[in-house]
Amino acid sequence: MEKKKLFMIIGAAVLVIIVIILLISSKGQQGGAKINGITLATGVTKEKQAIGATEVFSTEVSEIYAIVNIASIPTGSQTEFQWYDIGAKKALKSDKGTTKSNFSGIATYFIKKQESKWGKGNYEFRALVGGKLIAKKAYKVMPPEEIGKEKILSVIKEVSLTKEVDLRGNPKGTPTTAFAVNDKNIYASVSYEGVEKKTAFEGKWVFSKEDRLIKSYKKTLSGEGTFAFSINTDADAWLPVKEWAKGKYVLEIYLDGDLMKEISFEVS
Repeated sequence: MEKKKLFMIIGAAVLVIIVIILLISSKGQQGGAKINGITLATGVTKEKQAIGATEVFSTEVSEIYAIVNIASIPTGSQTEFQWYDIGAKKALKSDKGTTKSNFSGIATYFIKKQESKWGKGNYEFRALVGGKLIAKKAYKVMPPEEIGKEKILSVIKEVSLTKEVDLRGNPKGTPTTAFAVNDKNIYASVSYEGVEKKTAFEGKWVFSKEDRLIKSYKKTLSGEGTFAFSINTDADAWLPVKEWAKGKYVLEIYLDGDLMKEISFEVS
């Protein structure tokens, strides 16, 4: 009986050691894997260069390519490269393999609409090593008539609401969407880049409950930059006490006359 117990203890100890070795090996493989970048495109050259690099694809495109710049993936790593549908929460296509040696360089992958039946939506190309996600690249698919609007909107990099800005129009402190009735100023800080042609910008401050237009700000954008505009209790509040009415508000962002973005905030 004592020998049987001893063998059981030894067997359990060996099993634990094996599991620990496997876990360390798996973590070592995943930890040593590194991807420098992922480029998505409508095509790829023989030299593995992207053709028509973009992150917004037309529903009429028949193929989408991923050009993956791999810094290193260790020998014996289990790899998986997925085309993932965020809305459906599933992989449309998956390429799996095991590295036979340490790998670094450019790898290309593709997905065909005829096989995967994708439509309008949000997607990701994902790289996994040892079952762990190490890199991903988001992209969108939409009808051709919507792509122009998406590209125009992409020039607006950030819109932040804040109580104070510096001389360059950058927020001071942490941006917020919650304000008090006696906050004298509410600022919008806007950063933009890549504006190739002059674009008309307009920001409209609206009190949602009454659909009241509080104030409108207009500016012509070109190139890149940061600016700020605001509403002020003394000049723009409509209550006799010169405070903001409690409730929900929205800042509407227009580019060339088209509503591109809405930022909701609240005063309490």
